[in-house]
Amino acid sequence: MDTQLKRLIKEVIKTQPQGPLNSLVQYKGGGYDGCHWEWNYFYFDSKGRFHDIASSGRNGIDQEQAARDILKDKSNSWDSVKHYTYKVTSSDDVQEFCNESAESHVNGCGIKINQIENKALIHWECSDCEEKFYPMSDDCYDGAVCSYQGYHGIGGIAVQHDGPLCVDCTCSNSCTYCGEYVGTHDNDDWSYNQDREFLEDIAEKYNQDYQVILKESEKHDENYGPLCKYCLENHLSEKFSTKKAV
Repeated sequence: MDTQLKRLIKEVIKTQPQGPLNSLVQYKGGGYDGCHWEWNYFYFDSKGRFHDIASSGRNGIDQEQAARDILKDKSNSWDSVKHYTYKVTSSDDVQEFCNESAESHVNGCGIKINQIENKALIHWECSDCEEKFYPMSDDCYDGAVCSYQGYHGIGGIAVQHDGPLCVDCTCSNSCTYCGEYVGTHDNDDWSYNQDREFLEDIAEKYNQDYQVILKESEKHDENYGPLCKYCLENHLSEKFSTKKAV
């Protein structure tokens, strides 16, 4: 290909409309039975190409022209299509997105955008160890969220996950019997000392001193890992039920 033709092709490419580069757009999508609206996402990559990251319901956007149309709306009010734009190459924008968005959405958008760009751009932070992870796939050994501490309601029947956890913290701080997350021993979420009333009830039930029950609980935690309340009570029942007072 001669130089003049190459130059002509470059000029033609320059005249083609592009989306805002490296821009993740969060907008009011959704709109279906049981959901008036919910956050959806699309992305214009480093070359201006459109990507539907997550779209749902009648307001979901899966076509580039529709994405361009809402970006032209500068009013950004509830009465129009509300949207936020984050430059994924800006650390401040990424941090704002991480702070203000649902943690499961951060993980999902991070997986797709990091894959598209083949770069570590969007991260999430483990709520236990506070380490930052840049997911490159939906595999928790590849940086994705492994589990969550819990969830809470966000109106109607909808729920949202709380406290993303990395694979190491999930494995270390989950019940060794049933797998439920219980937190670290010194965490507010779970500490045998902090749950004194629970252990005192068990001590009374099996006619044991509170310190004996506490020591057995901590011994299991030290040697085998933590237990949730249900499994801890079963473990203590197996050990002390034969000594239960008549």
